[in-house]
Amino acid sequence: MDRQANEQAIVAKYLKQLAMDLDIPVVAICHTGANVKENQKHEITMIDIRGSKTFVNLSEFFYIMQVFWKDDKRATTIYVKKHRGQDIGGNVFKLKYNPNN
Repeated sequence: MDRQANEQAIVAKYLKQLAMDLDIPVVAICHTGANVKENQKHEITMIDIRGSKTFVNLSEFFYIMQVFWKDDKRATTIYVKKHRGQDIGGNVFKLKYNPNN
């Protein structure tokens, strides 16, 4: 919810330590700030996350999902923004919906 940035940072640090202690992945889904609009033309950045930026700073991997519109066609993309120590072979991927699968 709407916790102060320092409280959000404490949670982020706890989750990072938990992941390291248990050797497990933790996936945090973060909402964008009010400055990001659904139909904006430019790419969302890591600092567009709402609240504390500690999740950005502590993450080993960071992905941004964004929708672009051209006329009535929707293009959903995933941008790989952070990939510490990994060769990813690309950083922008278009998602396609298949109703038959």
